[in-house]
Amino acid sequence: MLGLFTFVRVVESSVEDVLCGRAINRIRNYYLELAGDQARLFVLSGHDDPAGVLANMGLSPNRWRLYFTTATMIAVVNSVVGGAAVALALGVAVDAKPGLAATGGGLVAIASLLLMRRAEYPMHVTGADRTEVLFPSPPSGRDGT
Repeated sequence: MLGLFTFVRVVESSVEDVLCGRAINRIRNYYLELAGDQARLFVLSGHDDPAGVLANMGLSPNRWRLYFTTATMIAVVNSVVGGAAVALALGVAVDAKPGLAATGGGLVAIASLLLMRRAEYPMHVTGADRTEVLFPSPPSGRDGT
């Protein structure tokens, strides 16, 4: 249970990080407007869409991004521990052969990981959609700042 609670909280923290990044980028956008010609001195952009936030973090948006998060690491550990527990329980309670117990534990681990991954994605999408984008990144990915 502790692993599951940790997983959910880490996903929530990740969503909060993006929201805070968006807020910071909005403030930065205001300063960029005030800076006029000196806006070229700003290293980071003022784009408040997820792509702009990720770019300011030194990351590129891609479909694999959510596989390399702390939440995914915790999901893997949770799944391995849960699968091992099921394998041990099968081995002891049902007196299953080691191969059958390991297969059962492995299937539980895979199912657990898939369920947690399936829960993570909508939390990020909902978090991203919660705030209207005011300063989107240019389509080319190039930033004039």
